Amino acid sequence: MQDNFIYDQYTESRGEPSMLKILCSSCNEFLCDYQKDGPGPLLRCYCDRIHSPNDLKKAIQNSTPQLLCCRQCGQTIGEKGIYEKEQRLAFFLKEGSFVIAQEDPGTNH
Repeated sequence: MQDNFIYDQYTESRGEPSMLKILCSSCNEFLCDYQKDGPGPLLRCYCDRIHSPNDLKKAIQNSTPQLLCCRQCGQTIGEKGIYEKEQRLAFFLKEGSFVIAQEDPGTNH
């Protein structure tokens, strides 16, 4: 998966990227694979760093959706907006609405 990372000025300024599997905290449904650059808590998902699913990536390219919601239970995960400091499109995440899946220690990625 490391070959799929996006390396640009944001990666350069924040640090080493990692791929996160984000799940709904309510029903554990898969939401997206997201590239997080550098350390720190996950506060927003930049639209250009969402790697899958493809239908979500395509919807973002077509300027929809305005909300990031769980496809299974409908819980709102985040709201789309511009991160002013960088003028980048992102979903501002609602605290407690998502979890980051832990990798199985037996897997070797």
